Amino acid sequence: MHIMLIGIHLQLAGIMVYIILDTEFELRFHLQRPLRSKTLGRSSQADSSSSDIEKPVNIIEGCGGLTRRQSIMVTGLVISTVMVVIRSIYRVIKLAGGWNGVIITTEKYFNILDAAPIVIAMFMLNFCHPSVMLHK
Repeated sequence: MHIMLIGIHLQLAGIMVYIILDTEFELRFHLQRPLRSKTLGRSSQADSSSSDIEKPVNIIEGCGGLTRRQSIMVTGLVISTVMVVIRSIYRVIKLAGGWNGVIITTEKYFNILDAAPIVIAMFMLNFCHPSVMLHK
């Protein structure tokens, strides 16, 4: 049982790393603040003396926001991720109580905290599937 508990802890840790990285990406995208600023334009000395100097253009500039379909997809992914986190936390608590614990032997806890979140996540990923939402 301890190996299963360690595995679920690792799964939960992996999901939390994903959430942190995705949150950072989403914030940087919406605030238009990339990790590294890349610019396009001329940078040599010979070009800087000419009269038609181009100003650097930020690559992320003009990327706009998310389309409606992309927003739906991101919302579906967020809801699915939250449901998987709820299930993982439940499973950690369930196995910490042992095979004969109250939580592991109560069916209503299983239905509400284990089965329902996965059903919701499954429907979210079916209705907000990236291949459908990113299709032009």
